[in-house]
Amino acid sequence: MPDVQEITNRFLDSRLQVHPDVVRYILEQGDPDLIDHIIANVPKDTVVVSVKHIPGIRPMRDGTRFLVEPEIEVVSGIAGTSGAVNGTSDYLHYFRDRFTRLGGMIRSRAGAMPIEALTRSTRYRQEECTVVGMVVDVSTTKNGHRIAEIEDTSASITVLFRKDRPSFTDAEKIVHDEVIGVKGKLSNDGKLFFAEILYRPDIRI
Repeated sequence: MPDVQEITNRFLDSRLQVHPDVVRYILEQGDPDLIDHIIANVPKDTVVVSVKHIPGIRPMRDGTRFLVEPEIEVVSGIAGTSGAVNGTSDYLHYFRDRFTRLGGMIRSRAGAMPIEALTRSTRYRQEECTVVGMVVDVSTTKNGHRIAEIEDTSASITVLFRKDRPSFTDAEKIVHDEVIGVKGKLSNDGKLFFAEILYRPDIRI
């Protein structure tokens, strides 16, 4: 049975990011063929594979447990063979590792600075900069703009994708837990980052 890293790489080979809940589910089932089954059934515009993309499975409200549809039978993995992820520390390591690797793909093309360094110093106000982060929250404003909160290992920042900018079309596809890079300018008060260009990891097949 593949481990966490191998499962993640299988999805990356298909130009997909994968949510840790999906990785945990695959480990618990102990069925390596499940990876290809999930990949084959995700919509073409999918960026991050989440629980909702697992055929026959829907997430409960807290996003950490799974509920099987009545007509689907799920066979549990054999005890001791699934290599399940253990505890919060494993998930924290998984997120950091995924952020480091995917963020590195963006930095190699666009360069980037830590979010904390950007927001703490006034020297970067109104200067064009690039940051890389994992999407914590994303929504659409009443005026139709796209708002995303992203975080790296140093801090978090709110990013505004205005609907009259070329990057808006791609910004509409942003989802939770996706790793993205954003080029733009920080507001005078340092609380809002105005996006001009959206970068995604250059994942090759």
